Amino acid sequence: MTSVLAGHTRPVSAVACFSLADGTPRVVSGADDRTLRVWDPVTGRGLMTLAGHRKWVRAVASFTLADGSVRIVSGSDDRTLRVWSPIQVGEALVEMTGHTDYVRAVTCFNRAEDGAPRVVSGSSDETIRVWNPETGTPLCCFEGHERGVVSVQMLRIKHIFGGALMRIVSGSYDKTVRVWDPSGSPEALMVLEGHHSGSVRSVATFQLKSGPR
Repeated sequence: MTSVLAGHTRPVSAVACFSLADGTPRVVSGADDRTLRVWDPVTGRGLMTLAGHRKWVRAVASFTLADGSVRIVSGSDDRTLRVWSPIQVGEALVEMTGHTDYVRAVTCFNRAEDGAPRVVSGSSDETIRVWNPETGTPLCCFEGHERGVVSVQMLRIKHIFGGALMRIVSGSYDKTVRVWDPSGSPEALMVLEGHHSGSVRSVATFQLKSGPR
């Protein structure tokens, strides 16, 4: 069965999938009409519209709180990120400000040591920022890309003896991919070069295991 999710009045720029605390699947979309919409992907029904951004919504993602509840986070050309409830229509719960240009990418992770949620954003201001989405507090800013950052993802490296490391992976109009420690040095851990024409618009990651071979 195919569902067509129709309702936005301008082009859709971003989409993400998540499950509520009870396992119910949901889709969230962000569009040039400055809104987010939450959908039931089984029936195709639009469940709610979330409005508040002043310009196009470029990125959406979700994260889980300690109590198991889910939140949506969005990034916009208005230079802000906003946190929303996926089950209650209303204003944004948290607004995060600090970027000086469009927010082009967003991803989320939970810290290995205590499960605390974190949001990572990439911007046309050439920086990557890490945030506490419960308070809106900016935690760190990574600089090094020479043009706008348009994609960010998290890489989880699981150690063979237990535990895991988290890494941020970013792609930019400067044709590079860079890897960062979200809790450590402000310098990139590595710069991956090789794209010679065009920009790095998308990155994806997969889990690795580290340890003796």
